[in-house]
Amino acid sequence: MEQIEDSEGNLAPGTVFTAIVASQLSPAVKMQFQVDKSDGSLHTMVNSEEVEFGDISTLKFDGVSLLDKGNNTVLALFSTGSYVEVSVMNSIIEVLMVGLPESLKRKTQGLMGTFNDIMSDDLRPKGSRRFISRYSSVEKIHRDFGITCKLSIILYTA
Repeated sequence: MEQIEDSEGNLAPGTVFTAIVASQLSPAVKMQFQVDKSDGSLHTMVNSEEVEFGDISTLKFDGVSLLDKGNNTVLALFSTGSYVEVSVMNSIIEVLMVGLPESLKRKTQGLMGTFNDIMSDDLRPKGSRRFISRYSSVEKIHRDFGITCKLSIILYTA
């Protein structure tokens, strides 16, 4: 997550995503999608290794299949049946879709909330047992929840 810049390069109120990480425990696989600031392209990594689609639109790895949908959009379909689709426009992640099968209900948590149909427990900071109210200010949610989901380890630098 980064603070947004206006058309003149000045920092403006707001946050944008420039990288997304998704993982699966078994078989273990970690996906990373990151915007290259130099050209606005989307870089895709599987287990810390950058992948290149070239002329092939579908790539298969242990635990995940990738589909290059064109226009800076990649779909990752995990063997659990979950998926993440990321689309980059204007050098930021503008479209992020996540889908989970019912079999993962009550088994996931993170920036997208807790998959259990209870909205009041979706904003649990990483490493905390307490929840932030969904009626909190945007600033509080960003500072006390969103930032805790940010990775401290850089897997890839564009």
